[in-house]
Amino acid sequence: MAGWRVSDVPTGTMGIQAIKGGTPDALVIDHTLPDFDGLTIIGDTRRLLRGRPMVIATLVDSISREMAVQYVRAGTDIFLAKPIDAADAYARVAGKVEGAPALEPPATSSDPLAKPVVLIASPSLNARDTAIKVLSDEYEVLHFDGATPPGGERKLAAVTVLDEGLPGGLGTVGSVQAMFGECPALALVGRGVEVGPPFMATIVKPVRSTQLARYVREATDRVEFGLSPMDQGVVLRLREGWENLSDDRFEEVLGKVRAITGRVEGSGRTWFCLTGPYVGASAQRARIRAMIEAMSVGELKVGLVTNQSNTVRVAHDHGVHPALVHQSTTAFIKAVGELV
Repeated sequence: MAGWRVSDVPTGTMGIQAIKGGTPDALVIDHTLPDFDGLTIIGDTRRLLRGRPMVIATLVDSISREMAVQYVRAGTDIFLAKPIDAADAYARVAGKVEGAPALEPPATSSDPLAKPVVLIASPSLNARDTAIKVLSDEYEVLHFDGATPPGGERKLAAVTVLDEGLPGGLGTVGSVQAMFGECPALALVGRGVEVGPPFMATIVKPVRSTQLARYVREATDRVEFGLSPMDQGVVLRLREGWENLSDDRFEEVLGKVRAITGRVEGSGRTWFCLTGPYVGASAQRARIRAMIEAMSVGELKVGLVTNQSNTVRVAHDHGVHPALVHQSTTAFIKAVGELV
């Protein structure tokens, strides 16, 4: 993920053959291999190199002082503890390779309304598929199985879901966040496992969509509403229960919507759509009007998607152009496209 070409082999014999095929910049070797011990391989490697430079790092669970001296004499430059801390390991290995670049931070989107990235760090495809099914309308789901880099560039995560089954377990949280950015972390564990800081919450396997959605929304401050950004506009969906918020809490939500409106206007998009339960209902007219006001900036066209049958009445009650009130998001997008 740092942009290096990496070859991985399971035995010392295959490692020696790979080195004979060309001198790499660095060799990372486990001190316990199925065919030879690391000490033997390091000695053989140094003899093969005949003085040519190559950084050798040895992976260890633990090591005595006497054994460490033997490894250094054989040719070890660096010791790395298992499980590997990716950022530390990279910095230490790259620091000894001439011209090696520093680890670049994960990429951030230039779109101020880009979907927040949810990193599913798990070997489980079920966890990945569940996350995509329940979150993809509002979030971008990135899957990392602990070994294979995600497709494309690394991205800055808004929340990380870390599976205890990932190689290295929950102890790799620092390593994973070094690669994908520091953010709230959720632990994915078996039933009965207690997990504390730095994890903000625990999700029990197998992943349940309601639990995953609830914790991700809490971690990204999207409890009362969700955003679905599109090329030309944004859909803001109020969640169940918003109508029962206290007045103070509703004012806080309005403040968030105003901040989002500024980002919508500055993103080149032309419309903003409000939908969700009780949107258009007479009993919530005052609050919906306040929402519409918070969403109305500059030339933005603001509309509603409602389950009320009389869309003309809803438009009149809420001061919205009748062409921008519909019973489905698809119909709204078509209509607002024609107006624009």
